[in-house]
Amino acid sequence: MFEKLDPQAIKVVLAAQDESRRQAHKSVDCEQLLLGFMADSQWLSSRVFESFGLKHQEVRKLVNAKFGYGNEFVGVETPFTDRLNGVLEASWRAAEQAGKKSIGTKELLIGFVLRADGYAQEILSSAGVNLEKLCSEIARQESSEISSPDISIT
Repeated sequence: MFEKLDPQAIKVVLAAQDESRRQAHKSVDCEQLLLGFMADSQWLSSRVFESFGLKHQEVRKLVNAKFGYGNEFVGVETPFTDRLNGVLEASWRAAEQAGKKSIGTKELLIGFVLRADGYAQEILSSAGVNLEKLCSEIARQESSEISSPDISIT
Protein backbone atom coordinates (compact mmCIF):
# COMPACT_ATOMS: atom_id res chain seq x y z
CA MET A 1 0.00 0.00 0.00
CA PHE A 2 3.00 2.33 0.51
CA GLU A 3 3.32 2.77 -3.25
CA LYS A 4 -0.16 4.33 -3.30
CA LEU A 5 0.71 7.03 -0.75
CA ASP A 6 1.86 10.51 -1.75
CA PRO A 7 4.98 11.92 -0.01
CA GLN A 8 3.06 13.65 2.80
CA ALA A 9 0.91 10.60 3.52
CA ILE A 10 4.10 8.51 3.67
CA LYS A 11 5.45 10.90 6.33
CA VAL A 12 2.27 10.39 8.38
CA VAL A 13 2.53 6.60 8.14
CA LEU A 14 6.25 6.66 8.97
CA ALA A 15 5.45 8.81 12.02
CA ALA A 16 2.83 6.21 13.03
CA GLN A 17 5.45 3.47 12.73
CA ASP A 18 7.81 5.54 14.88
CA GLU A 19 5.08 5.85 17.51
CA SER A 20 4.59 2.09 17.48
CA ARG A 21 8.33 1.46 17.88
CA ARG A 22 8.50 4.09 20.64
CA GLN A 23 5.79 2.17 22.50
CA ALA A 24 7.56 -1.16 21.77
CA HIS A 25 4.48 -2.58 20.05
CA LYS A 26 4.93 -5.22 17.39
CA SER A 27 2.42 -3.68 14.97
CA VAL A 28 0.97 -0.32 13.91
CA ASP A 29 -2.71 0.24 14.66
CA CYS A 30 -5.20 3.08 14.36
CA GLU A 31 -4.07 4.71 17.60
CA GLN A 32 -0.52 5.08 16.28
CA LEU A 33 -1.85 6.48 13.00
CA LEU A 34 -3.78 9.10 14.98
CA LEU A 35 -0.51 10.05 16.67
CA GLY A 36 1.24 9.98 13.29
CA PHE A 37 -1.27 12.48 11.91
CA MET A 38 -0.35 14.82 14.75
CA ALA A 39 3.44 14.36 14.67
CA ASP A 40 4.18 17.72 13.05
CA SER A 41 2.12 20.76 13.94
CA GLN A 42 2.64 22.19 10.44
CA TRP A 43 0.87 19.28 8.74
CA LEU A 44 -2.73 19.67 7.58
CA SER A 45 -3.73 16.56 9.53
CA SER A 46 -2.30 17.93 12.76
CA ARG A 47 -4.04 21.28 12.34
CA VAL A 48 -7.34 19.54 11.56
CA PHE A 49 -7.23 17.40 14.71
CA GLU A 50 -6.07 20.34 16.84
CA SER A 51 -9.12 22.27 15.66
CA PHE A 52 -11.18 19.57 17.39
CA GLY A 53 -9.19 20.08 20.58
CA LEU A 54 -6.94 17.04 20.13
CA LYS A 55 -3.32 17.75 21.05
CA HIS A 56 -0.48 15.38 20.23
CA GLN A 57 0.99 15.01 23.72
CA GLU A 58 -2.43 14.60 25.33
CA VAL A 59 -3.46 11.92 22.83
CA ARG A 60 -0.12 10.16 23.34
CA LYS A 61 -0.78 10.09 27.11
CA LEU A 62 -4.27 8.64 26.52
CA VAL A 63 -2.92 5.94 24.20
CA ASN A 64 -0.06 5.07 26.54
CA ALA A 65 -2.42 4.91 29.52
CA LYS A 66 -4.75 2.57 27.64
CA PHE A 67 -2.16 0.25 26.06
CA GLY A 68 1.03 0.83 28.01
CA TYR A 69 4.39 -0.03 26.61
CA GLY A 70 5.04 -3.36 25.01
CA ASN A 71 7.92 -5.64 25.69
CA GLU A 72 8.29 -6.94 22.16
CA PHE A 73 11.38 -6.75 19.98
CA VAL A 74 10.44 -4.25 17.31
CA GLY A 75 12.18 -4.44 13.95
CA VAL A 76 12.56 -1.78 11.32
CA GLU A 77 9.55 -3.07 9.38
CA THR A 78 6.54 -2.74 11.64
CA PRO A 79 3.47 -4.50 10.19
CA PHE A 80 0.02 -2.95 10.08
CA THR A 81 -2.96 -4.46 11.87
CA ASP A 82 -6.01 -5.55 9.90
CA ARG A 83 -7.82 -2.47 11.25
CA LEU A 84 -5.15 -0.14 9.89
CA ASN A 85 -5.15 -1.97 6.56
CA GLY A 86 -8.90 -1.32 6.44
CA VAL A 87 -8.20 2.40 6.93
CA LEU A 88 -5.71 2.34 4.07
CA GLU A 89 -8.19 0.53 1.81
CA ALA A 90 -10.90 3.09 2.61
CA SER A 91 -8.36 5.85 1.93
CA TRP A 92 -7.57 4.35 -1.48
CA ARG A 93 -11.28 4.23 -2.34
CA ALA A 94 -11.60 7.90 -1.32
CA ALA A 95 -8.65 8.78 -3.55
CA GLU A 96 -10.13 6.85 -6.49
CA GLN A 97 -13.49 8.59 -6.02
CA ALA A 98 -11.69 11.93 -6.11
CA GLY A 99 -9.98 10.90 -9.35
CA LYS A 100 -6.52 10.77 -7.78
CA LYS A 101 -3.77 8.29 -8.52
CA SER A 102 -2.40 8.34 -4.97
CA ILE A 103 -3.57 8.64 -1.37
CA GLY A 104 -2.96 12.11 0.02
CA THR A 105 -3.29 13.23 3.60
CA LYS A 106 -6.88 14.32 2.93
CA GLU A 107 -7.89 10.84 1.74
CA LEU A 108 -5.94 9.24 4.58
CA LEU A 109 -7.91 11.38 7.04
CA ILE A 110 -11.21 10.42 5.39
CA GLY A 111 -10.32 6.72 5.43
CA PHE A 112 -9.28 7.06 9.06
CA VAL A 113 -12.55 8.63 10.16
CA LEU A 114 -14.56 6.10 8.14
CA ARG A 115 -12.73 2.98 9.34
CA ALA A 116 -10.82 3.75 12.54
CA ASP A 117 -11.89 1.35 15.20
CA GLY A 118 -11.22 0.64 18.84
CA TYR A 119 -9.74 3.26 21.10
CA ALA A 120 -8.89 5.60 18.22
CA GLN A 121 -12.61 5.77 17.42
CA GLU A 122 -13.38 6.51 21.06
CA ILE A 123 -10.92 9.41 21.00
CA LEU A 124 -12.43 10.77 17.78
CA SER A 125 -15.99 10.43 19.08
CA SER A 126 -15.17 12.16 22.35
CA ALA A 127 -13.79 15.10 20.35
CA GLY A 128 -16.90 15.22 18.15
CA VAL A 129 -15.06 14.19 14.98
CA ASN A 130 -17.29 12.75 12.27
CA LEU A 131 -16.95 12.63 8.49
CA GLU A 132 -19.02 15.75 7.81
CA LYS A 133 -17.17 17.88 10.36
CA LEU A 134 -13.83 16.48 9.24
CA CYS A 135 -14.43 17.30 5.58
CA SER A 136 -15.59 20.78 6.51
CA GLU A 137 -12.49 21.38 8.61
CA ILE A 138 -10.18 20.02 5.90
CA ALA A 139 -11.74 22.45 3.41
CA ARG A 140 -11.35 25.32 5.89
CA GLN A 141 -7.70 24.46 6.58
CA GLU A 142 -6.93 24.05 2.87
CA SER A 143 -8.51 27.40 2.03
CA SER A 144 -6.51 29.13 4.77
CA GLU A 145 -3.32 27.62 3.25
CA ILE A 146 -4.21 29.07 -0.14
CA SER A 147 -5.28 32.52 0.96
CA SER A 148 -2.48 34.91 1.65
CA PRO A 149 -2.39 38.46 2.99
CA ASP A 150 -2.85 41.29 0.55
CA ILE A 151 0.45 42.55 -0.70
CA SER A 152 0.65 45.85 -2.47
CA ILE A 153 3.45 46.47 -4.88
CA THR A 154 4.49 50.10 -5.27
